[in-house]
Amino acid sequence: MDQVQIQRVDLTRAGKELDTVVVIDVIRAFTTTAFAFDANAKEIILVSEVDEALALKSVYPRALLMGESKGSPIAGFDLGNSPSALVGKDLSGRVLIHRTSAGTQGAAASAAARDIYVTGLCNARATAMRLLEDSPESITLVETGSLGDGWGEEDVACGDYIHGLLINEPMDPDQIVERVSATKSAMLFSGEQPATFPSDDADLFLDIDKFQFVMKVKKADGLLVLQKA
Repeated sequence: MDQVQIQRVDLTRAGKELDTVVVIDVIRAFTTTAFAFDANAKEIILVSEVDEALALKSVYPRALLMGESKGSPIAGFDLGNSPSALVGKDLSGRVLIHRTSAGTQGAAASAAARDIYVTGLCNARATAMRLLEDSPESITLVETGSLGDGWGEEDVACGDYIHGLLINEPMDPDQIVERVSATKSAMLFSGEQPATFPSDDADLFLDIDKFQFVMKVKKADGLLVLQKA
């Protein structure tokens, strides 16, 4: 992939890429979607607004609403944005509708891109390997949580990891995990707010390369439908 152009942007600069985008949200949107697929969810519709999710529920009455607003569970939703809450669940054949403050915002902003992948640390290597197979002309890594003042450094670290794999300069996974575990976002899972930030989630969003599948968006009827691939 010597000729590929790799760009790194935050959420405020997303939306210009027309080729391939990788939307990164380690804590916790795309760790949660990965565990939903591990629980055999059929597909996950990504939305940016709470009202949009609630409206889609009337179209897909059997779908489960999942997500958060400013980190907290949303009233009327079936599930929060917690990967540990999905461990042991059977979501076989279920459609989920997912809304978060960062990850799904990045996907929505990137809707014009030809190919959209999403990832956390848990399937970062698999995502990089798929990109190497695809050999696109350009790739934009959207580090959705990067807000400055130290917030979102977990997504920058994941971006560094993927970038290194793409240019054949791999980074030590253990060092990446150490960086993520020391971030401001990770510190929220110290156990002080267990209902909103359960400590069990940290074990899961730090489990680098746990999954060998990728998560790719399919555009269907104006929706962004995330599928395991």
